[in-house]
Amino acid sequence: MRLSPHLRPWPRLALLLLLGVAAAGCTTRGPVRAVRGEPEVKQVPSRIPADAVSRPYFHDESASVAMAEDAVDASAMAGDAAPPPPPTTEDPVAATTTARASASETSHCPFGEPVPRRGLDVGGTERVVRAGYALLHSTDLKTPYWVCERYTTRSLQHNVERDGLSFKADPALRGARAVPADYAGSSQHRTRAGLFPIDIGHMAPAEAHSSSAERIADTFYLSNAVPQHRAMNRGQWARLEACARTTGPVRGSKWVISGPMIYTARDVQFITVDTIGDGVVIPTHTWKILVYRAPAGDLRAWAAVMPNEVLPENSQLGDFVASIDAIEDATGFDVLPDLEPREQAALERVAHPIPCQ
Repeated sequence: MRLSPHLRPWPRLALLLLLGVAAAGCTTRGPVRAVRGEPEVKQVPSRIPADAVSRPYFHDESASVAMAEDAVDASAMAGDAAPPPPPTTEDPVAATTTARASASETSHCPFGEPVPRRGLDVGGTERVVRAGYALLHSTDLKTPYWVCERYTTRSLQHNVERDGLSFKADPALRGARAVPADYAGSSQHRTRAGLFPIDIGHMAPAEAHSSSAERIADTFYLSNAVPQHRAMNRGQWARLEACARTTGPVRGSKWVISGPMIYTARDVQFITVDTIGDGVVIPTHTWKILVYRAPAGDLRAWAAVMPNEVLPENSQLGDFVASIDAIEDATGFDVLPDLEPREQAALERVAHPIPCQ
């Protein structure tokens, strides 16, 4: 920008300072569009503790760089506005949701609902509990942080079809949330990496809740979904969902916890990620954990972390095996907080094999 020679030094200095403040104010946690026509992005804090001795590793780190660009400088977030406050039970919808929670939370998350690491700021959140699942929704990401489900022989019965069902905004949420318009044109969505066709990806899948019309309809709230690459969602992720339905005891319960992940192995404070619509964050990965009791009474589990991108056609589910500890380190949530220390050590430290191809 060329300044007029007629401007005196002090007005010129004031104008330069004003331009500098305006530029700094563009780096926020909300959507950022540096150049007209380019994909919108958000900066999300890394969940890895600053004093972490080691960092979790997932096999696809070289491939996921195109989806997540690192922001090393903490000052890039200096202009952040405070996140919206969590809901209060004074709101009728929130009060109804909370009342329903007390009756169902034990069955959905019998080992405790996932809780953020002490001191971790996860922004505004809202908790929703329905017949088939419980979740914690993020007003910053406009996706869930986690979704807990309980599977039984009865709940997995296939009694109804999903025909005619479509995703809708969740009426139980008061704060910022995804709406169907956010996914308009998603099949032709473009990120900084290029064409990125998006599916609205269930976390609690419809196929696991087709025992009744109410339960399957509940899975089509956008609070239960994240933007997933179409090829990944319909390929290996669908196979992982099927594995969760078929692994474990024929009778009795098993529990599934799923969610998105925004992660890079690089030692940074903030990660820049792509978005769709009005700031709905596209995660770099999604993860799923299955826990069940064997006939002898001991707890067993497996966990997987899958990059949100086109995956090799010959990849097997075993390629995405991870430990629960690694998922907790990357997301900042203790996903099984009420387990006894002995059971936590046995389940969480080891990457257990997935018994499906």
